[in-house]
Amino acid sequence: MKIYLIGGGTASGKTTLANKLMDIWLFKGYKTESISVDMFYKTTSPDTNIATYNFDTPDALDID
Repeated sequence: MKIYLIGGGTASGKTTLANKLMDIWLFKGYKTESISVDMFYKTTSPDTNIATYNFDTPDALDID
């Protein structure tokens, strides 16, 4: 088993890269799994300005 970690800032392409790598590895016959930090963000309200909301702070994560 190999584990790969992909890091980077908000909107830097981490999820896109992970998805492309998974597609390549699946095509080659490897089993892949992905755990994304995106799954752990708090739900924002409809009036939240996503352009200015800071997703890079611990307060943005739903870890309660």
